[in-house]
Amino acid sequence: MPKQEDGMKICSKCGLEKPVECFAKNKANKDGLQYHCQQCISEHYNSKRDQSKAGKEKKPVHIKTTPSPEKCKITLDFSNHQGLFTKITDSAKADFRTPDMQIMAIVSKAIEGGFLE
Repeated sequence: MPKQEDGMKICSKCGLEKPVECFAKNKANKDGLQYHCQQCISEHYNSKRDQSKAGKEKKPVHIKTTPSPEKCKITLDFSNHQGLFTKITDSAKADFRTPDMQIMAIVSKAIEGGFLE
């Protein structure tokens, strides 16, 4: 909506006629001003912020805990299969760079093969 000669503009949100000083600048619009007055924009963002805060309070808090090393022990028995352990570890080293991923690959292959004690 173009600027009025009397320096007033109607807010498209609240529908009230207000002085052009109540509108922020926006070069993309024909009259160079926002469609909504600053008060309506402020109320909009405040309500969004309040909704966001209310939504965050409702979400449960997740606490990440690390189990103790004693609880994470797994024993693999390859005593009856001498070359198999070497083959599995070599395969894991070739497929994965980090020791953690190598261990996970070894354990998963041992589980698949039934080598857990």
